[in-house]
Amino acid sequence: MKHKNINSLILLITALLLSLSVTPLLVNAKQLYQERIHEPVVLRGEILSAFYDVPINEIYVYAYYDSTKSYHLIPFQIDEMEFAEDPFKPGKADAWQDFYFAPDDGMFDFRDELVFIIRDMGDRAPDEAWIENEESKKYERLEIKLCDPIDRANFAYAYIFRSPTMTDDIPAPYDFSFDSQKHIAGTKFYSLRLGKSNGLIEDVRVLPPFGTGVDFFDTQKLRFVGVFDLGILTIPIGKNGGQAANDRDNLYVYQENDVDNYHLYFTPKPVVRLVREVRQTIRFGTFVMNQTAFYVKTKFYPFSGTISGGADLDPETLKKEFQLEEDVYIQLELLRQSWDFNRAAEGMTFFNRINEGIVIDGIPDQVNKTVSSPVEEWTLTTGNQGSMFSYVQFEDSSWQQVELYFLDNKTGGQADNTFIEGGDTGDSVSYGDQGILLQNHASENLSLKLDFTAYFLHGNSISLLTHIFKKMSWVISSATTGDFVRL
Repeated sequence: MKHKNINSLILLITALLLSLSVTPLLVNAKQLYQERIHEPVVLRGEILSAFYDVPINEIYVYAYYDSTKSYHLIPFQIDEMEFAEDPFKPGKADAWQDFYFAPDDGMFDFRDELVFIIRDMGDRAPDEAWIENEESKKYERLEIKLCDPIDRANFAYAYIFRSPTMTDDIPAPYDFSFDSQKHIAGTKFYSLRLGKSNGLIEDVRVLPPFGTGVDFFDTQKLRFVGVFDLGILTIPIGKNGGQAANDRDNLYVYQENDVDNYHLYFTPKPVVRLVREVRQTIRFGTFVMNQTAFYVKTKFYPFSGTISGGADLDPETLKKEFQLEEDVYIQLELLRQSWDFNRAAEGMTFFNRINEGIVIDGIPDQVNKTVSSPVEEWTLTTGNQGSMFSYVQFEDSSWQQVELYFLDNKTGGQADNTFIEGGDTGDSVSYGDQGILLQNHASENLSLKLDFTAYFLHGNSISLLTHIFKKMSWVISSATTGDFVRL
C-alpha cells in the first residue's frame, strides 16, 4: 500500500468519522451555511402545505444575515411534478408515475419540489423582521431551519415569502449548461459528459481555478454475471461463451431514430438544478428488452449530480419480454458498479471508510474490502486535478457477499470474474477503478435500480466531504407580521 505524507489530513478524517457516534461539546466556529457549502436542499411540497395552490411565480426564498440585519434573495427554483400516465404504456395499471416534464398548472402542490443550496442560506431572522415588500405582509412566511446531524448545535435558515408584486430577478450565479447533442452538462465548477448510448458518466473535469480542467475520468461501469434460464433457451451473461458483461452493451438509451421509444427532456433554464430525463432499457447484443424500459433521471446541482432509475428483472416481466409460457429463472452470481479513472488521474489519492491515502499510479495495491450491508458506501478520489466524491446505495439486500471493488493497474483487466468481449471498456486500463462488488444473489427477483451521487469539487478536498452522505433534518415554522406559530 502506498501513502503520501498526509498524516494531518488523515487525522481530520478520523476525527470527523468519530464524531458520528458522539455528541460534540463545542459549537463549530463556522455556521452551517459556511461549512456544508456544496449540498443541495430539496423540499417536496407535501411539507410546505401553507403554500398549496399558490402561483409558483409568487413564491420567493430569502436568507437573513445577522451581519447586515437584512434579507437577501437567494438562488432557488421550483420544479413541478405531475402524476401522469406513461405515454409508452397507455391503459396499463402500472403506467402512472411522477413526471417532471408532464404539463402542469403553474400552481404549487404537494408533488412539486423547492430546491436551493445550503451555502446560500443564512442566520435566524427576528420574528418581526420582514422583506421590503408590502404585499408580502398579507401572507405567511415560512422559516426553514436546517440542522446538521453531526453537530446539532449548528443550523442554517431560509425564509419563504409570497408576493404577487415582486419583480426582482432570482439570482443565477452557477452558470448551468447542457449540450443535448453531446450530452455534456455542467456548471462554473465542473463539466461532465454522459454516454449517449448507455447514459453512464464518461468524462469529468473540475474547472479552473478549482481544478486543472483536465478530464481525469474514464467511464462508469455497471456489470453483471449470471444466467437467464428461459426454458427453451439458456443465456449466460458475463461468461466466456455467452453475452459479455459489457456496460456499453447491457444498458441502452433510446435514440432519436427510435421514434416509438425516444424520450429526452431537460430543464430549460436551471438556476440551482438541471434535471435530465431519458428512457432506457437493458439489451444483450442487438436484442433490446422493450418490456423492461425505464426512466432515468440525472439531476445536476452546482457541485454534484445524482443518477436514479432502473428496473426490476422479475420472472413474470421476463416471460412477457420473451413471450414465453415456460417459467423463467434468473441466477445472478455477480453485480459490480464502479468508477474507473484514466491516466490523467495519476498522483491522485483514494479514500473510503476504511482505506486512507492510497496513491493512484497504475500499480496494484492491497486494500481492505470490507463493506457494510445494506450498501451505503462512499469513495473519494482527490488531487490537484480536482476531487470526485461518490456515494452509492443498493436497495437489493439479497446478495450474500458484498465488498469493495478496487483495481489500480495500468495493464487494465478486471478484479472480478466478468468476461469482457474484446477486453475492457473505455481506455482498456484501470487507474483507481473503485466501487461495489456484490456476489451470489439468493433470489429470483433482481433489482437493477440506480442510485448514485457524485460531487465534483476543488482539488485536494478531504475534510469537507466525508459528512455529505449524512442526511440533514429540518424544522418548518410559520409566521405573519403579527403572529408567530411553531408548526
